[in-house]
Amino acid sequence: MLGNNYNKLRLLFSQIPPYGASQSKLNSRKWYVKARGIREIYEMEQVQYIHDITRERNNPNIFVRRESHIAMVDFLGWESLRFLPYLKKEMNLWQQIKIVEKLYAHYPDAQIKYLKKVYGTQRPYAQELLMRIIRKFNLFTEVE
Repeated sequence: MLGNNYNKLRLLFSQIPPYGASQSKLNSRKWYVKARGIREIYEMEQVQYIHDITRERNNPNIFVRRESHIAMVDFLGWESLRFLPYLKKEMNLWQQIKIVEKLYAHYPDAQIKYLKKVYGTQRPYAQELLMRIIRKFNLFTEVE
């Protein structure tokens, strides 16, 4: 959501935080409820659930996994890339693009120390994401 409605909802969540609703969605067994709960958490900046979200980064369901990765980037920024070599499941193209957009929108100053941890990975999706980040942030001089 954008505009005036987003600001009103954000104000509502800051004054009367419905944290229990978000937590109950995270504990659901249905993938679509869990994915919606994760999205709600990072859209409403409920940072206290970051540990619950990081547990879902290798979830068997692609939608839950995707929302978890995007939430980690939203909350942790460049530091979230340190988990990239340890992911067990693949990332799709849309997810990679969304991660790069979130990094560019929220954390425009590149932190090379977190990118260097991803250089040695052999996973193709991690290499693709790394190349997208290098292109988006014009880091051609900083990488070999």
